[in-house]
Amino acid sequence: MMMMIFKKRTKIGALFIFLFVFFYIQMVCLYRSYYKEIKYIEQISMVASIGVNKAEITKYEIVTDSFFNFFPSRITLQNIYRKGPFPLNSEYMNDIIDYVRDVFDYNCKKEAEVVNFIISDPTHNLLRQHIREKYGMNDNDNYSPSDTESGNVYHCFLFSIGYRDDVALNQQVDYEAYIHKDIIRVPILDEYRETAHKIILTLYLLDRMNHSFKYALKSDDDIFLRINKIIPDLRKLGKKHVFIGHKIVGAIPIRNNTHKWFVDEKDYPGDIYNPYLNGPCYIMRRSIIRDVSIAHYNTTLIPMEDIHISYLVSGLGYDLTDSPHYYHCLHFIFCKNSYIVDVGRNLFRRNYIWKRLKKDFITEQKIRNIW
Repeated sequence: MMMMIFKKRTKIGALFIFLFVFFYIQMVCLYRSYYKEIKYIEQISMVASIGVNKAEITKYEIVTDSFFNFFPSRITLQNIYRKGPFPLNSEYMNDIIDYVRDVFDYNCKKEAEVVNFIISDPTHNLLRQHIREKYGMNDNDNYSPSDTESGNVYHCFLFSIGYRDDVALNQQVDYEAYIHKDIIRVPILDEYRETAHKIILTLYLLDRMNHSFKYALKSDDDIFLRINKIIPDLRKLGKKHVFIGHKIVGAIPIRNNTHKWFVDEKDYPGDIYNPYLNGPCYIMRRSIIRDVSIAHYNTTLIPMEDIHISYLVSGLGYDLTDSPHYYHCLHFIFCKNSYIVDVGRNLFRRNYIWKRLKKDFITEQKIRNIW
């Protein structure tokens, strides 16, 4: 009897020690993760604490006169951004295109076939830095599918970010764009229910680039993309496939005005949505971007961007290409066939998932580099 009690206590003690060590290791990893970000935050937060007055800003050594000539900074200081769709005939459009071209040329090779633009909230600077450090590195951007004869397939990552009625926050993101050179600052008031305006203008600007890329891939900043799977998959598609993602069929509009996905009857009077591609990630062939952009400016906005843009594509007579690989996977363990993994916005969770995904990701990077 005493032996059984002793064994039971030993097991409990061992379990307690195991749990203590496990949580200690997790806390150490969490601390190290946040410590890596703190220097970055301290630097750009200096700009966030500055006022509008240029003379006052120039007191800071990290900011130079060239920052104020940087077009996103001018958008902030001159209040060029606006609510709603940005007019394509704006007097600032040529300046915007020139600025985006600089960003594009800096990050995307001439051979790039896929441009991945990540929709990001102005306040999500930590998520953007996490993406840069883990898988959004534009110096490792080619894949050599073993079943194709076309050689390397290049892609690049860019961020698309709007503005807020907050000068300090806007300048913080302007400076982030200034130092990283991978952000397209879209002169639109950044609101969730008007995200479609930001996406359409981003697509329009990308289409004005001189490069010959074939696809624009839109994703959110809380999504990890198995880009090493996506790019070879795109090479197998025929030209009729112009809008690719996970198709949602039979969804019902939410009429509760307190819900995040509320849609008023005046914006969409139907009882059931027509099929649409789910928003976390979808891919548009460049050949239809111009027509979709023009259609947007002649169509009433549906507050849900994925539904709205899918309707623009369908309205032009194009089919929506459904692929099970673009299913929005909420847990990577149970969705091994999905190319889209939700990693959330918590840095600890993102690092935890990344450690389990990077083995496959990095292995394929090494393989492609050999080729």
